[in-house]
Amino acid sequence: MDEQSLEDLLALIEVRNITLAARRRNLSQPAYSRRLQAIEARQGVGLVDRSVRPARPSAALEANRGEIESTLAGLKRLRENIATGPSNTQDITIATVQALASRLLPAALGKIKGRLGQHRVRLRAENHNQSFQMLMTEEVLLMLAYETRGRPVIGPSDLVEKTMVARDSLVPVCAPELTSSLMAISPGEHRIPLIDYPRDNFLGIVLLDDVLAHTPHQFSHDITAGLTNAVMGFVRGGFGVAWLPHSLVADNIARNEMDMLTGPLFPAADLNISMLQLRTKSTRKMQPLWAALAEAIQSTIATYD
Repeated sequence: MDEQSLEDLLALIEVRNITLAARRRNLSQPAYSRRLQAIEARQGVGLVDRSVRPARPSAALEANRGEIESTLAGLKRLRENIATGPSNTQDITIATVQALASRLLPAALGKIKGRLGQHRVRLRAENHNQSFQMLMTEEVLLMLAYETRGRPVIGPSDLVEKTMVARDSLVPVCAPELTSSLMAISPGEHRIPLIDYPRDNFLGIVLLDDVLAHTPHQFSHDITAGLTNAVMGFVRGGFGVAWLPHSLVADNIARNEMDMLTGPLFPAADLNISMLQLRTKSTRKMQPLWAALAEAIQSTIATYD
């Protein structure tokens, strides 16, 4: 299956709605539907459950989300490797989740730009499992990850060195026009629209176990998105409340593009940002640069408080 087809299917899995998936793929709904039908015809299997309205991904398609994501990531890496040729040992290769790659990491790297010299930064935005696999196979020199007390990134201590760099938090945000009405809702009064994460997503697990389990509010899971940038778009569009890393949305809150909800009915969850590297000679040579990056991350987080 080609990369475009995988992207089409992943969009449908993430938003569970053909119209919204078509928008994400920058297609009209009829054109996107025809592409889905063409994929089904080529593969000889049904990928869309059309017995319900609106149509949604089939159970079999949703069950294979992980395989689709890993295959897509592999195709992208292959294309990049072919385009760039043999890797340069002087490259600074970092794997991290999109929530850190979108704002915090670029801001921190900007603070140490003078330390980079002739090094070329190569950033891989992957999920936690894929990032860790790339670290262990030495595809990247460094992994930057979110952790919680109950969900640490665990690797063999004789091979992996881990340092807790900074603290972040998963905070509830919404469009400003929704703030008053959401804050006025009493527990159990009615379901609050939630922009959710997939259950195999790290932030989705934190949201379920560390947030939703500790509020009496009931939520309607109408929208699910695996990418934090997509979640932010739904928040700005007024679709409901979402929990996002504070470092990612601090600027949006400061510009009054989003409001952060407060109080015991809308709890936040603590997040740690950790840096992982292999205990090898090549990575030890980079230690001064990693220390500078850790300090830059700390100072960048401080500006968001």
